Amino acid sequence: MEIKISEITKLSERILQKWGFSVEEAKLITANFIEGELTGKKTHGLVRLVWMKKQIDAGKINVKPGKIEIVKETPVSIMIDGENKPGLYVIQKALDLGIKKAKKSGN
Repeated sequence: MEIKISEITKLSERILQKWGFSVEEAKLITANFIEGELTGKKTHGLVRLVWMKKQIDAGKINVKPGKIEIVKETPVSIMIDGENKPGLYVIQKALDLGIKKAKKSGN
């Protein structure tokens, strides 16, 4: 079966939003799944949707609205609480915060 990347992307995003993820979370998670598919890492591709649904149903992944909280911060480090959001989302947010911090500190 062949399906266009744009079609499967929209479908994955809709599914994730139906499960309770925000638009931003659904887009970021889907982008990671698509990257897994396109780079040949099928175990990190769209098959993860099934795993993610099981984790949500088991209460291991938080789909409730909320922000990632900064727990501790120094001029050159940051500790965050991802609120049990999916790692794919939390990692990206942590990287964004870390890059801003590194630019600000001049490193």
